[in-house]
Amino acid sequence: MPVLHLLLVAWLLPLCALCFFPLAVRLGRLLLIRARRRPPSRPLRAVFLHPDLGIGGAERLVVDAASVLQARGHSVLIVTSHHDRTRCFEETRDGTLAVAVAGAVVPRHVRGRLHVLCATVRGLAGAVWLLASEPGCDVAVVDQVAPPVALLRLAGVPVVFYCHFPDKLLATGEAAGAAGSASLLPRPRGPLALVRAAYRLPFDLLEELCTGAASAVLVNSAYTASVFAASFPLLRRLGCTPSVLHPSISLANNRLLAWPAPAEDNFTLVSLNRFERKKDLALALRALAHLRAGGGAGGGGERAAAVESADDRRRNRALAALQEQEAEEEDARKEARRLKADAKERDKAEKAEKGAKLAADRKAKADALRERLPPKQAEKVAGRA
Repeated sequence: MPVLHLLLVAWLLPLCALCFFPLAVRLGRLLLIRARRRPPSRPLRAVFLHPDLGIGGAERLVVDAASVLQARGHSVLIVTSHHDRTRCFEETRDGTLAVAVAGAVVPRHVRGRLHVLCATVRGLAGAVWLLASEPGCDVAVVDQVAPPVALLRLAGVPVVFYCHFPDKLLATGEAAGAAGSASLLPRPRGPLALVRAAYRLPFDLLEELCTGAASAVLVNSAYTASVFAASFPLLRRLGCTPSVLHPSISLANNRLLAWPAPAEDNFTLVSLNRFERKKDLALALRALAHLRAGGGAGGGGERAAAVESADDRRRNRALAALQEQEAEEEDARKEARRLKADAKERDKAEKAEKGAKLAADRKAKADALRERLPPKQAEKVAGRA
């Protein structure tokens, strides 16, 4: 029964979004026209709505975009459902950017499940907080979680949605292997797979409808744009085409390095990622193997380099310390076993020595007794021995 209730609630969300979708699109267009007529000299109040303000590429993009807007005289606020001050970018910790936490009371999951439902509720809670606390918001920038887009648009707030990658693909462990084709891992099978598909279907539809309700949709590359078109057929038919905005690099925080001279017989493939399964670092190795096999322009001197993030370095240092401790414990166990074996050998040697000494003493006593006996009796005793 709880499963049926959960599926019913999950299906009601996209149905409501479907009803309000045309109204949100029309209202958004009117607001966008009004925004374009606004005098450009007035500073804007921009609010970023991000699910988890930790350390990662998406978070770096949000922080850089917010910093640039603030440097140009606009007022910026970042609203998030989680902000750990011990694991975040410096700009969000030292007061450079204003950060507000909303929706943290909603858990990320329920016993390891219902991640998408909890993420949706957390995102909607952040949008409700934004509408209640920021009535002067001129534009909202939303990324990763799409449902808050529709709510903000219905409230009259222009929204820019940044799509890093369709969640419907990431949630099933899929990643696009080629433009227009997104299938690296096989789908699960069996009754549980059917239940999961029924559970995911309304959220996938909700993601597509809410993404299309945005005033403008941005993606991080032309490749993601092709996956976007393949994953959201309804938006493709409605003519919703995202614009490409590549992630930027802050030249103020990253010093310029001399570009290395190209090597004639060497090809270096660098992967800048977290060491995480969904990043598919094996793809870089397969590409390198393809080059070495003569499938590309490589000359046989190719090499791969995976650059780890600061978070990875901390994790790797902890792992190295743990491995070192385990090695020390194993060495101590080996030493204890060796000492125990040596003790056993010493005990055996001492017992053997005691036995030989005892046998020698008995023989000496027997010889002394035979010397005291008469010759004939001594011969009889020697014969029995």
